[in-house]
Amino acid sequence: MAVRGDSSEDDDGLAALSGMGVLDRETSLVVVTGNPPPEQLHAVSRVRSRYSAVRLISVGADDEPVRAGVPVISAGTSEEFATVWNRTVRR
Repeated sequence: MAVRGDSSEDDDGLAALSGMGVLDRETSLVVVTGNPPPEQLHAVSRVRSRYSAVRLISVGADDEPVRAGVPVISAGTSEEFATVWNRTVRR
């Protein structure tokens, strides 16, 4: 499943993860986001046990490391992300 959301005042953001249904324990979750505040990132770690694998992709991240309780790929641009992702999944 893919969900795309543009930020707005009524956007639940990462908090919406807690309401997502999971079909089975074999499901993986990849969250692609911008540079949310740390308190929103906790939503990712709270749902981690529902999935077989969870990854967070932070595009447009600043120099501060992203800590979400799950493996994170931080990239300044989408092009940088693609390079890092390709290097990571080819291992």
